[in-house]
Amino acid sequence: MDDVILLDEIYIEKNYSNKGLDTKLIKNVILNNDIIYLWVYKENGKAISLYKKLGFNTIEETETRLFIAKNIYQKREERKNKPEKVVDTNKTNIN
Repeated sequence: MDDVILLDEIYIEKNYSNKGLDTKLIKNVILNNDIIYLWVYKENGKAISLYKKLGFNTIEETETRLFIAKNIYQKREERKNKPEKVVDTNKTNIN
């Protein structure tokens, strides 16, 4: 069964902001969960940029918030089912 988590209302205290804690926190959540859903306020451009950079996609939108998700399990399955790259070891590289 997939590990699914819903994040809502994540705050980093001002004394700890701009130290990369938000990125570390979300990366840790990604490592430990297959499917992640979260709500983010549309005016929170910094958080939206972070989530997009980490591979989240918008799946729903309200007047004030975005509902975004990251499906790690799907990515793992895609990698598992992707054919491996074939390398011809008989070729010689002439420079």
